[in-house]
Amino acid sequence: MSGRDARERGLLRGRAVRVMNLYAPLMRAAIFLWVVVLGGCDTEHGGDDAGPPGMDAGGGGVDSGGVDSGSVDSGGGGGVDSGGGGEDAGTPPEGVAALEGYWVWKQTVDGETVEDITAADMEWMVGPSGWPGCPAGISCTRTGIHLVAFATSLRAHYAHRVTTGSDTQHPATFTTSGDLLTFHRTEAFSCAHPPGGSTADAADYYARFRREGEDLWLSVGGFGGLPFSRSMPEAAPTRWIVYRRITEAEFHGRYDHPYCGAARKGVESCHPLCASSDVLGDAI
Repeated sequence: MSGRDARERGLLRGRAVRVMNLYAPLMRAAIFLWVVVLGGCDTEHGGDDAGPPGMDAGGGGVDSGGVDSGSVDSGGGGGVDSGGGGEDAGTPPEGVAALEGYWVWKQTVDGETVEDITAADMEWMVGPSGWPGCPAGISCTRTGIHLVAFATSLRAHYAHRVTTGSDTQHPATFTTSGDLLTFHRTEAFSCAHPPGGSTADAADYYARFRREGEDLWLSVGGFGGLPFSRSMPEAAPTRWIVYRRITEAEFHGRYDHPYCGAARKGVESCHPLCASSDVLGDAI
């Protein structure tokens, strides 16, 4: 190679280097923009990413359904997500879901005084060798029994049995508003002491309700008969009956097996629901 050719190639290399140095920043900027554009798009769904840097992926960004995942549950039905933005865990539940089912009492709360009622306390024993004070030949429990049932059909039924087994039955319908239960008793009757029951016995009763774990709390005015209040209860009641869940079979058999006293009372028959094994479904 001649000296002239070598000088010309050296000049060309220098020009090329200067051109590369001149355009290098522009090329780096173009590469950066290309990475940002492709990296910011969801290449699988073509949607938005979880949000700008620093935003919690589970927080106020937009989820795959276009709804704030912190305020509405994944079902899209307007429910409250227990994880954020909704009700506190300690606030009273709403709706029939908290009430639905069959329940028997397990505890009374009267201010600071708490009394437990066990399954053994509701065992039937024949006096006088059974529970103290039980008359001879009579089946008794130690504490008596409180039972309540609620259905999603908005039917309800309350039953109370005193220690000697005599019962009062309270078919009803019900509604809820926040933590307020309105119990509309349609009639009242007794299976042990017929005749009983009349639409003239219809009346509205009220109770505050809440769930604590698996237990149902209902505020009461007392601990006998139908215990709910005839007037609007206080916002923070101090008197409650606590109920535990039982099965439908236990409700109609183990705890409330109404004895029809028609023959003993000299009347023709008992109320039709006395023989029912589905008081919520058979209610008139």
